[in-house]
Amino acid sequence: LSFFPATTMGKSLLETMNMVPRISKKKSAEENRAIRANLASDLPQFDEALSVYDKLCSTVDVLDEKMDKVFQLHEKEFLTVYKAYMGNVQKELEQLRELASDNDLKIRKDETINQLQQSLKAYQEESVKLDETSAALKKGLLEWKAKAEHFEAEYDFTTNKLKEALREIKLMKVSNERLEQRLAEQNLARHA
Repeated sequence: LSFFPATTMGKSLLETMNMVPRISKKKSAEENRAIRANLASDLPQFDEALSVYDKLCSTVDVLDEKMDKVFQLHEKEFLTVYKAYMGNVQKELEQLRELASDNDLKIRKDETINQLQQSLKAYQEESVKLDETSAALKKGLLEWKAKAEHFEAEYDFTTNKLKEALREIKLMKVSNERLEQRLAEQNLARHA
């Protein structure tokens, strides 16, 4: 603090800094020259302070450039990592879509299998009913077949008996005609 005026001694550094007019890049070159000239007349070690200030400004500029480079490097690294991360996220999303598609396909297959199993069960139940109906019909058919065979046997028996009866009737007619002829012959012979 040896280069500040004696009027600033005993005050805080912040208060002292606020009292000193600032040289800034925002001000025009003439304003900055006027501030320097004014400070040079008020402060005996102004050149030394100006030298320190210039070193400080150049150090700040160098730090600013280095920070810009670091920020650019970090930005580049961040973008690289971000792109890689987003690529991984995209791959995971695709895998999840494929998995969802596979799961959807599996669900549809399971539904189809369930429907087919239900249809199979219904067909099996219908088959059992048809088997029972078929068995009942076969039993009825066997009964009717037995009745038909019995009726056929009775028909054959009755037909044979009828034929025998017709033969006997014919024989009786022939015999009756012969007998009548003999009787007629005998009656004629008796009357003659």
